[in-house]
Amino acid sequence: MLSLFEALAAIWMTVADAQSPLPCLSDRPDRLEACTAAIENPALPAETRALVLMSRGQLHLDRLDFAAARADFDAALASTPGDANAHSGRAKAHEMMGDLAAAERDYDAAIEADPWMSGAYLGRAQVRLATGRDEAAIADLGEARRLNPRDPGPMRVRGAYFLDRGDALAAIGELEAAVALNDRDAVGWRLLGLAYLRTGQSAPALAALNRAVDTAPGDVAARRARATALGQLERFAEAVADYSDILAAEPDDNAARRARGVAALRAGDAATAEADFTVLLDARPDDIELLYFRGTGRSSNLRFPGAIEDFTRVLTLAPGNADALSARAAAYLALSEFAAAETDLTAAIDGVPTPDLFRQRAEVRFLARNWAGAADDFARVAEAAPDAAIWRFIAEARAGHDGRAALLAAAQRFGERGWPGAAIRFFLGDGSSEALLAAASAGDPAGASARLSVARTWLGLAADLLGERDRALVWFSEALRDSGDTDPFAMRVANQELYR
Repeated sequence: MLSLFEALAAIWMTVADAQSPLPCLSDRPDRLEACTAAIENPALPAETRALVLMSRGQLHLDRLDFAAARADFDAALASTPGDANAHSGRAKAHEMMGDLAAAERDYDAAIEADPWMSGAYLGRAQVRLATGRDEAAIADLGEARRLNPRDPGPMRVRGAYFLDRGDALAAIGELEAAVALNDRDAVGWRLLGLAYLRTGQSAPALAALNRAVDTAPGDVAARRARATALGQLERFAEAVADYSDILAAEPDDNAARRARGVAALRAGDAATAEADFTVLLDARPDDIELLYFRGTGRSSNLRFPGAIEDFTRVLTLAPGNADALSARAAAYLALSEFAAAETDLTAAIDGVPTPDLFRQRAEVRFLARNWAGAADDFARVAEAAPDAAIWRFIAEARAGHDGRAALLAAAQRFGERGWPGAAIRFFLGDGSSEALLAAASAGDPAGASARLSVARTWLGLAADLLGERDRALVWFSEALRDSGDTDPFAMRVANQELYR
């Protein structure tokens, strides 16, 4: 076999030839074609031909053409039997084609020819892990690390091994060490991001996955994991963008389409959500979860008849499903079909009597002017929700009942300071509208708009109870002019009362 110096000398001797191997060994974009031209040169020495064949074989590996890569490494070994690099390259081709036994034999041959080839130990470790021989694989990884301490590969593989076996903390230690050695290791960053996700560390996961995507923009697995991290951080619009990139590359990726639909719902992009779930339902028309999600998207998109159709289909497939009953009730309510909404909520409560369902039915009954029913339902949730005590008082007053006793009990339970204590005090006759509005404006600024919309609606209802209709209309108008986030139920009441 030629020495490296002799092989390079042979290459330089052919540099003037159009079939010179030099371009094949460069970083030119047309390397593959250059390698093929050099191989076709009959004057090329056997050892040089083997080098060129191995170079082209590696290019085929990089381009995922594993059969062509294996053929080139076969030819290289025919020219230079026993070459460690050729055995190692062919082993990788075998491995990627699923022939793990042949891959291990080639890695064995590479190690026998060159016991200091750390990459061959690393490759054999991966094959042994894939065939369930963990102890032998870990030994190979240790040898690879000993031979080349600066190679992040063994640490990355160990990290993947720990991650696969559920030990995310051990994986993080290995993978952090791997990316510290090579901060361009896209796979290492992706695996580290996944390990962080497994331990609930969404922010570090996102940082790692950003590095993975920046380094390898085409890595679909990294984008999918990043979208998961963004979802956990409630950055849903960005998650939708990542899933959209995945679908642009792989339009038939139904898992990504489903995930994008869910993220779009959370991002308020009802049109995208509905479109995604419609595509998925074309293939699985009786998928209860998909029908429910599309119904939710249609409701968010104000397409209430279509939403009712979807929720009805869910209930045909899963009678008594409380989520579908509640969601259909909300759609009926949006269409002012109060009786249908109440029927659905009563059916849901019969199956799962939760406070949320009682609260939802209380609001439906209030809007339907079923004061006694609304008061009864608000009473069921008033112990946990102080505002329900006030709505109960108003409903009882409109039903002609004295609700002061229950309101006094609420005052003792929740106090009369702050919000909504000031409202309790107001309805007990011991407070002013100014104090009520001041209490609504104070506290967490994020909820001030919603509190003010409720306060003005309550003031309008109080004025109406006192027979001051003109004053009531002013308050309802002011409630409806509130900007920012408002309380949907209070707004619906104010609107209904204003145009009653």
